[in-house]
Amino acid sequence: MTDDALVAETQNQDARKGGSTLQDVLDHIREGMRQGRFVPGQRLVEPDLMQSLSVSRGTVREALVHLRAEGLVEFERYRGARIRILSRQKVVELNQIRGVVEGLAAGLVAERLEEEGRQRLIALHDEFDPASDDYSSYNESFHNTIIELSGNKSLPPVIAATLLESFRVQFDKLLSRREATKRSYEEHTGILNAILKRDAEEAQRRMTRHVEASCREILEAPDHYFK
Repeated sequence: MTDDALVAETQNQDARKGGSTLQDVLDHIREGMRQGRFVPGQRLVEPDLMQSLSVSRGTVREALVHLRAEGLVEFERYRGARIRILSRQKVVELNQIRGVVEGLAAGLVAERLEEEGRQRLIALHDEFDPASDDYSSYNESFHNTIIELSGNKSLPPVIAATLLESFRVQFDKLLSRREATKRSYEEHTGILNAILKRDAEEAQRRMTRHVEASCREILEAPDHYFK
């Protein structure tokens, strides 16, 4: 059976059962990680997921493969899948690279900024409401917009390789604490002001320091988050 045929048969099985879709399984595991129901190192038992979500084994396995590609899950021989664990040193190393690369992106934006990009950044930043908006979504949009406006098409895959999805999910709650979001938003303001002034050196410096500050927040997580 081809891969396409296997996926189609999996979907047909789930439809007959009235069970969850592949996206439902992915969302269930990601949200469980955000809320702490699934913690680093915890095994993801296929029969348990099948039963709780009324889904086929094929859908569970397909979801786990997706999550492994995102860096959220790792497979152990004879033991199946578990939530990936990063070492503190790995977190530091990846963020060192990310700080340099995102700093470069911010500097390029300051040098190349046009009116359309200027308005996008200002609107994104100024329209955020800390009292009601999702900081995680705003933060991701702010960084992604700067990367896009840099005009360097080689940067996104480099940054994606350092900003593992596990950072977004496992440490989302930690980085969404009120004191952390306040600090982050103020740093975004400094980055934006430097870009608007077309001060490439200052924009690069501020972005690199911003990434370093987020890394320090992550390293404050309890020991069970790390290898």
